[in-house]
Amino acid sequence: VDSKVKTRDQGCPAYMSPERIDPPDQDNPTYDIRADVWSLGITLIELARKYPYNNTAVQFSLMADIVRLPAPALSVKDGFSEEFVGFVGFCLIKDVRKRPKYGELLEHAFIKKHATV
Repeated sequence: VDSKVKTRDQGCPAYMSPERIDPPDQDNPTYDIRADVWSLGITLIELARKYPYNNTAVQFSLMADIVRLPAPALSVKDGFSEEFVGFVGFCLIKDVRKRPKYGELLEHAFIKKHATV
């Protein structure tokens, strides 16, 4: 899927990707399905541990943290498998140009290991 969207103020800020909050190209603020991949990563961290950001009471602070802080991560030291930690990390690559689209996610070791036909 290569569609692009131009809305920046739709959706839940807690799950917005950095490029939706602070677009790399301010003159053409589009984003694609990689924004959803970021949201998937945030959701997986929340399900595995807890929501990864602390400043949730004030939307501006939350969005600033999403853009400014390093991407959240899980650790094998906390009992998560290397494949799961890697998959979540793959979803949460801050540079949108390096973050995978769905096809690449489907090729990840975590998905392949747990896929059923």
